[in-house]
Amino acid sequence: MNAGQNPSQLQAAWRFSARRKNETAAWLLWIGGPFLVGLPIHDFYFGDIGKGLAKLGLLVMAFVSFFVGIIITGIAAESNASAAPVGVFLGLGLAGLCILASIAWWIYDGVVMSRRIESKNNQIRQEIASEQGIDPWSF
Repeated sequence: MNAGQNPSQLQAAWRFSARRKNETAAWLLWIGGPFLVGLPIHDFYFGDIGKGLAKLGLLVMAFVSFFVGIIITGIAAESNASAAPVGVFLGLGLAGLCILASIAWWIYDGVVMSRRIESKNNQIRQEIASEQGIDPWSF
């Protein structure tokens, strides 16, 4: 960062270094997400609350559909219904689709992670530059 002698540029450089998204942290959060029960913590790190909540919704729907399928099967088994496994298959099918969608979304996030980090940091740089009234690339 070349801040020069201008106090506005120096302050902008400090603010940018404090607010910018760290590439290592973003990658670690992305990699660690599936191991933390599939939590999309990298989305929350980027401030994409809606995207993170949508991914959490997919995971909740997967767990709920799986357990509802098991409950339906248990109820059907108690009544000696011949369609007992249908509930499990429906529950597992919907849960599987939700998990596959989550995995595909996670892989996509990994493919676009570098561009996402760069885009977010450019957005932060632009915001700080407009607040300070200076050129975004002067710090």
